[in-house]
Amino acid sequence: MATLIPALGSCVSRMTGGERRVAERLEQKLDDDYLLWYDVPIGPRSAHPDFVIIHPRRGILVLEVK
Repeated sequence: MATLIPALGSCVSRMTGGERRVAERLEQKLDDDYLLWYDVPIGPRSAHPDFVIIHPRRGILVLEVK
């Protein structure tokens, strides 16, 4: 099970239904060595993508859920 930061229980109230479903699936289906960040500011303009997924060997994936 992947690690979601912040924990699902603390951010579920500000998630849309689609974001919640994606977060639950990612957390359940990805291996333990994945880190998932929800709504974290990145870049010089502090863009807030829905999810940033990081794996030590496979790299980074940025997701925007619609």
